Amino acid sequence: MQITITISTENDAFQPDPSREVARILDTFAQNLHDALDAGRPLRPGQGFVLKDGNGNTCGQVMIRGAR
Repeated sequence: MQITITISTENDAFQPDPSREVARILDTFAQNLHDALDAGRPLRPGQGFVLKDGNGNTCGQVMIRGAR
């Protein structure tokens, strides 16, 4: 399985330093992943997730792919 995370840091939510907003986005995704696993919903190839910045704008995605 391959997991690709793409985040664009061009939105206002990432200014002046994108580090904290990227960390917040990754923390949120990690918590959502834990919640899904606890509910018996593991990651599966073909799944995709939209990532949102603190202003609610789409800023990235997570893509799950099968083994090569």
